[in-house]
Amino acid sequence: MASFCRPDGQCHGEFMPQLDPRQMPGILANMLTSILNAPGQHQSREDWKRKVLIPSGFTVDEIDISVSGKQLKIAGDKDDQSLHVSISIPDDVNAKALTTKWLDAEHSVVIIGPREPQPQVDSDHMKAQLEAWMEDAKDILHKVVSHKEDSDEVNFDPENNRMNARDFACKESKAQFHRVQMEIRGFHPDEISVLTKGNKVTVTGFHVHQSGEDCEEKRMKRTFSFPDEADLTKISWKVDRHSEMFQVFAPLK
Repeated sequence: MASFCRPDGQCHGEFMPQLDPRQMPGILANMLTSILNAPGQHQSREDWKRKVLIPSGFTVDEIDISVSGKQLKIAGDKDDQSLHVSISIPDDVNAKALTTKWLDAEHSVVIIGPREPQPQVDSDHMKAQLEAWMEDAKDILHKVVSHKEDSDEVNFDPENNRMNARDFACKESKAQFHRVQMEIRGFHPDEISVLTKGNKVTVTGFHVHQSGEDCEEKRMKRTFSFPDEADLTKISWKVDRHSEMFQVFAPLK
């Protein structure tokens, strides 16, 4: 914080010395402990909130939300499409008092749960947990910075169902290929699998997200019927990162 002087000649503040980044975990942990241990601070705590993206193929009336113990379950089932989400509810959240809110603009549901009062705070435990979170954050930041994407589109090798960004050579042509597409919001490209049986193509996804206090498992499945003249032995697929659309191609015989 820089110093400044008023017109009356009185000066306030001082320049902040440069900090060693290695000191930040301890500084933040001490600040957090002081706040949590301050009188009355632990009486009112922020609610637990989770937002779950819902595929556009489902309406709000087609989604079922239920609670079993400390597990929150979100499910949707149609003839050719299914969605199943399981979220572990933190121990300090009142699972019987959960409320939900539907967001039309984002086509998602928000779950809100009040926290139980926590009269005591283990400062040593909080400091250790914060330091662990800081280390995880540094590892994630390093991976994000060092990762280089060769293309906005990720393509796949259907023989082993692994991503192959350079070998995909499918040239889209309405006269020669049959194409289907679906939205895969909330899933990473390497969490998507494609299976064929007869003239049907099934796209499945499995996503796990672990946060500091809960865990979310998300599964989806959708089946497409291809025309009889489509050669599913030469099927190919790709992901458009911008539109989050998954496209499947099959040449026509």
